[in-house]
Amino acid sequence: MSFWLAIPIAAALAWAISACGIGAVLRRSRTRAHAMSVELLLKRGPGRGIAADSSGRVSPQITRDNKKRVLIVGAGAVGTTLAHSLTSDGRYTVVGFVDDDLDGASAGEFPLLGVRTNIVQLIEQYRIDDVVLAYAPTWQQQLAEELTLWHPGVCVRIVPSSYEALLSVQDVESFGDIALVRLVTRVDGFKDVVKRAFDIGFALSGLILLSPLLAAVALLVRLTSRGPVIFSQVRTGRFGKPFVLYKFRTMITDAETGTGPVLARGRNDSRLTAIGKWLRALRIDEVPQLWNVLCGDMSLVGPRPERPFFVRQFELQSPAYAQRHQVRPGITGLAQVCGGYHTDARDKLRFDLIYVSHYSVWLDLSILLRTLMVIAKPGSEQPEA
Repeated sequence: MSFWLAIPIAAALAWAISACGIGAVLRRSRTRAHAMSVELLLKRGPGRGIAADSSGRVSPQITRDNKKRVLIVGAGAVGTTLAHSLTSDGRYTVVGFVDDDLDGASAGEFPLLGVRTNIVQLIEQYRIDDVVLAYAPTWQQQLAEELTLWHPGVCVRIVPSSYEALLSVQDVESFGDIALVRLVTRVDGFKDVVKRAFDIGFALSGLILLSPLLAAVALLVRLTSRGPVIFSQVRTGRFGKPFVLYKFRTMITDAETGTGPVLARGRNDSRLTAIGKWLRALRIDEVPQLWNVLCGDMSLVGPRPERPFFVRQFELQSPAYAQRHQVRPGITGLAQVCGGYHTDARDKLRFDLIYVSHYSVWLDLSILLRTLMVIAKPGSEQPEA
């Protein structure tokens, strides 16, 4: 469907949604999100990583006795205490332990099944539902505790690893005296519905109110350079599903001829047209993506969508990269307001994973406001994908 049909169709949709009620749209959104989450869970292979404490809204594999099967990594005092607490809870069956120090570990009544390199195989073999990491604190964690204890006036900051960025401190469980924090590997259904409702309302309003601007920019692009007004490109969306992204063309046609896919180089990119530099500086080239938001391929806020070519490379460098596809990609995101064009992909990933584990409408509003502040700041450069 041509993008230029989007504006009248958007107006018609606004009246349709008003007549039929937003509730029906939200119910369909919830059903679709739940179905796709189940599909992702079934398709995940051993190479996609391990979910720690994978309790969530999508029901995991349940054994015939209706208990979740748990594998505990770390057979020390914390692990064995947790094993007894889980068993006493009545909802879990502790299948066994994994520990690299088999000789020195004591698991009591629970079997030691192997070492860390065996975990993927053990998950398949024993039909594991939950994996709990119960290792002793690292030296970095111990140092942080000592610094905050002995020097409370000193501000201690930590660069999170990929898995630490996925920790959701809002989802804390306790078994006996042991606290567990869940790694966010699936989105919250209710928050997803609220976020989608916000996206629909904002995208509809934006397309209608900004239609004069869209028409003016389209005319400028047409008059100042040869080629199509709207640039379309396949990107990787939620759950790894490809979709077509739309934006105003800011580069010369066939910009990657002879080079193949290359990442954006900022506003000084020689391939930019005269009007393209201005459009990128004000982020106006991204406005057509409101249509992608309305169609459900994108959100206003989320990790920026990347091309499949680069997604495959990034996933090889960091398996946690796939977790950023748990939410819809966004027009702007946490990495865009905190980083720059030349921010390393691994550093952007930390921001994206933090967003995935903590996103909310309030966080989205904050990021949208900060995006406006970045645009208004002279000489600022947001990352672009």
